[in-house]
Amino acid sequence: MALVGSLRDLSLPELLAIISNGEKSGIITIRSDAATAQIHVDEGRIVLASDTLRDERFGEIMMKLGKISQDTLTTALEVQETSGGSRRLGSILVEMGAITTADQDAAILYQSCEALYDLCTWQVGYFQFDAQEIPERSGISIQSTRSSRKWTGGSWPASGRGWNPSVHPPTPLCVDGARSRPTSWSFCG
Repeated sequence: MALVGSLRDLSLPELLAIISNGEKSGIITIRSDAATAQIHVDEGRIVLASDTLRDERFGEIMMKLGKISQDTLTTALEVQETSGGSRRLGSILVEMGAITTADQDAAILYQSCEALYDLCTWQVGYFQFDAQEIPERSGISIQSTRSSRKWTGGSWPASGRGWNPSVHPPTPLCVDGARSRPTSWSFCG
């Protein structure tokens, strides 16, 4: 199944509601003049989201949280380069023993929620949902909830709009000294 359209005609929250309600799996690609984004969906739940406007990379998040050093990041990036860029940095860092799977999942959740927050502001662009593409699996799951309008727990950016993310198992994440357990967050509705 392919679903193609404009964000002017069908907003991201509306598109996600359709995919979530149908428990579909696949990849949503969104393109605008300024950037490209991808949202990986598995059985209606978002498992990964990214956009090219985000400046903060996975390795930078791990360094900011004090999980890795610059030397560790450099080594991991070299390993990633020798693999032709086909391996995710988080997986390499876990293999190296530099971070845990829980650290990786918490950073992916943070990155995905930040990307989704940004994407909810896009009013111009074109999307394509391709159910033939297999979404990447991760340790996170974000359920789109159009009816929910509140945000609870921690100090993550609250936009008051429509996601309910979770890490399996829920893992605290420290960002700028604030501790957060991202288990109930709504936005984009």
